[in-house]
Amino acid sequence: MWGHMADWGPDRFWFFGGHLMFWVLIVVLVVGLIWWLGRSQPRGLPGQDTALTLLRERYARGEIDQVEFDERRRVLGG
Repeated sequence: MWGHMADWGPDRFWFFGGHLMFWVLIVVLVVGLIWWLGRSQPRGLPGQDTALTLLRERYARGEIDQVEFDERRRVLGG
């Protein structure tokens, strides 16, 4: 009646425990990857805010003049 319980020795325990640890590791890696990717994305409106920021930086460095800055800002909607 209890003969099948003999199969649950230390080897069987580590076999199932290993599978559990594998899936826990996979879940941790996926959550970490999602967190890392979310952290590296710029906040705000995608594209537009970054473009306006870069445009302001170029104007501040003197790479473009006031006329070009105003024209590009108008095109970007800022």
